[in-house]
Amino acid sequence: LWQGYYEVSRRLFEQLVPPERLKAHFVSADQARLLKVEESVTGASQHILNLYDWLDGANPALPLLETYALSSRQNHRPCVDALATLDARLGHANSAYPTAVAQRDALAQAMAMEEGEILAVNGPPGTGKTTFVLDVVASLWVQAALREGEPPLIIGAATNNQAVTNILTAF
Repeated sequence: LWQGYYEVSRRLFEQLVPPERLKAHFVSADQARLLKVEESVTGASQHILNLYDWLDGANPALPLLETYALSSRQNHRPCVDALATLDARLGHANSAYPTAVAQRDALAQAMAMEEGEILAVNGPPGTGKTTFVLDVVASLWVQAALREGEPPLIIGAATNNQAVTNILTAF
């Protein structure tokens, strides 16, 4: 069960460690090895063990890890025409701020994304990034409700805490 996880971890490790350091300091085990010790496991180690347990039981596909962390995607998708995908936009989170042209373009891209893809959105303060994120979340949640399924897991990250706080406050 661990061999698949080991292969993904090994490839990630090879991407992150410079080749000269890899050859000088590490030897491949060529197989997955894990020793779980319950005693005195605290802090981050406990969370890592919980992750391993979850991976062992869930056997999930890891498209984000495959395409982003392991740099397996070598090509980029062309931009999606915002008007051609207007029907995918099913929710708008805020009636006070209409969606600007750049936000509509980014929203079209987000709604056309496949599992494991990443869309980076940047810009100076006040340009509508938070409103864009709210529109994406609203559309994805409406889609999930129409399918009578679970909404997707969405992760928001920023180089400062204020941007994440703004997103959370907006909800």
